[in-house]
Amino acid sequence: MNYRMDETFVANADLSAKQFYLVVNSTGNRVGVSGAGAAAAGVLQDKPQSGEFGTVTILGRSRVRAGDTITAGGLFASDATGTAVAVTSGAYAAGLALTGVASGGIFDGLINHAGYKG
Repeated sequence: MNYRMDETFVANADLSAKQFYLVVNSTGNRVGVSGAGAAAAGVLQDKPQSGEFGTVTILGRSRVRAGDTITAGGLFASDATGTAVAVTSGAYAAGLALTGVASGGIFDGLINHAGYKG
């Protein structure tokens, strides 16, 4: 059984090249690309331009763009460009990598909002 929760947000900028990137809630019902270690709202599932609606997976299984090598079973966080990297101290762990991947690839992740890591 697959369980996934998606929400719709308005893109605060052109996110047409940011499918499967981590995003944050910016103002109101708007999202933008996540910053390094920021508390990501989830993963963008489509390619909205500025002012268009986009779908964000906020809980459950999602494809995710890697910004560095990700090991299966490891927690991941956002880097400064919104791609996923292995979580480091002080970063917000957005989820768990279900598959491993090299930098630039796409992996299966479980968005579970594990919280900030000490």
